[in-house]
Amino acid sequence: MRWLRNQFRTFEAIFVWWRENLTVGGKTMTCMLLLTTPGLARFNSALFLLFSAHLSFLFVVGVASYWFRPRLATRILAPAMVSAGELFELSVHVTNRSDLPACDLTLQLTDEPRSWRTLDSFRSVSSLKRGESIKIPMAMRATRRGLFALPNIRATSTFPLNLFSYWQRHFVEGELIVLPRYRRLTGLPGQSTMSHGTGERLQDLAMPGNGHDYFASREYLPGMPVRRWDYGSWARLGQPVIREFADTDQQTAAIFVDTCGVGGSSNGQVDPQLEATLSLAAAISDALTRGNQRIAFLALGDQLQQITPSHLWEQHDVIVRSLAVAAPATPSAFAELSAQLRELPPPTGVVYVLLKQWDAQRDKLCDDLRRRGAEVRSIFIGEQAEHTARQPASAVLATIEEIEAGRLKI
Repeated sequence: MRWLRNQFRTFEAIFVWWRENLTVGGKTMTCMLLLTTPGLARFNSALFLLFSAHLSFLFVVGVASYWFRPRLATRILAPAMVSAGELFELSVHVTNRSDLPACDLTLQLTDEPRSWRTLDSFRSVSSLKRGESIKIPMAMRATRRGLFALPNIRATSTFPLNLFSYWQRHFVEGELIVLPRYRRLTGLPGQSTMSHGTGERLQDLAMPGNGHDYFASREYLPGMPVRRWDYGSWARLGQPVIREFADTDQQTAAIFVDTCGVGGSSNGQVDPQLEATLSLAAAISDALTRGNQRIAFLALGDQLQQITPSHLWEQHDVIVRSLAVAAPATPSAFAELSAQLRELPPPTGVVYVLLKQWDAQRDKLCDDLRRRGAEVRSIFIGEQAEHTARQPASAVLATIEEIEAGRLKI
């Protein structure tokens, strides 16, 4: 069979048509048609009548199937980002662009990332009238962090009589960010008073109060805490406006994630130590943000990112987006990153340093940060046997199991 397909391109086209455009019933009818071909030798025989009947039937159904083939417009709406392991929903919007109704449709998601688990990738639609649109929800789960392209859509119709199958493939543009999975931490050093209550929004990055300087005015959004209204702007614009104030004396924290020398994925396998390190960084960012604590910068691998959001609740989104696409860095990148840190103003609060190992370079980095006035909290990710005797007594050991279970005390 493969030899025939390679030698004769016509046979390749026939094979593709047999595989893609015939259902099980259609293949059965085609086989019966071939079995009755000896009837062509005698035009007045019963076998010839069977051949003619089968041929006429397949021709009529084939023309009708081609005439009613799907002509659809599709698009997928997905959340901007989800957490690894979280169940989320893709909304598939389908519109019939044909002048004829679309019947017996099957919608299937294709080209999905290997780390995605689709709970219902097949959906059936009995009919769509001319110009009619429907919305089809599809539940999915992403098991691995990263930046993934949205899956494509294949629409198939077997109308009428389920003998022929015509399909239409739709390429979908867009990406979905899958964030590291983490559990919330409490009682973090440098963490301010936490916000409580279901659905309560975080306070603005710029907070009013005694000794605070005017920062900016912005349009009021439902759910925002209001400390002072800007009545003049409200009167001019005809919509509520609030005044924001900056606390210039507020301490800032920082997060240093050492991925230099950490093993990456090999043969499609995820390195649990790297994932645990990124999950812990996301949990620290979440705890600091919920505690109204500003984060000055994120040092990740060989990249140093200054965090300058307009409002406090945005800083966590900025950080976890960077963690979602993080990759292992080369061992030499640590020295380059340390040099970049020396050029930045030192944070006035706690610096969380997440390390896999301890050596002279990392010891010098922590000493430099302390001399510049920062409080350094070193956290080792791994097992006790992996750490050397040189690690400081104040360092916290975080095992992968503790991070995944959310039992870590920092």
